Amino acid sequence: MPIVSMSVSEQLINKFDEAAEKMGYGGRSEAFRDALRLFVDKSEWASSEGENSAIILVLYDEKLISKRDLSDIEHVYHEIHAVLHLHLDNVNCLEVLVAEGTSSRIKGVIQHIRKTKGIKQIQFMTAASGV
Repeated sequence: MPIVSMSVSEQLINKFDEAAEKMGYGGRSEAFRDALRLFVDKSEWASSEGENSAIILVLYDEKLISKRDLSDIEHVYHEIHAVLHLHLDNVNCLEVLVAEGTSSRIKGVIQHIRKTKGIKQIQFMTAASGV
């Protein structure tokens, strides 16, 4: 692994060290590596052709949405590799989708789901592939 040297203000490094300690990092290097990964993830997500993996959480009212609507989305977007379905109560369901592909295609999945009637909430988390 290459060694990287950089200059930062004392105030910034002190705040970084405090945050790293609060988050349970044993040392500064691993905290910096995670921060760099997040920086690259954000950049890849902003690029339409960046490769990403995503976990998409969809909360919906099962009375207002047909199973076919979500199933159609899963068949249109081959970037979706796995789906977990949970019944939270008599009305609400949670669908967990795992997808991998270009940022533009994953954004397309999210936009398609958002337009579906009965969706209460959608959250997602991405990670750049290969980082």
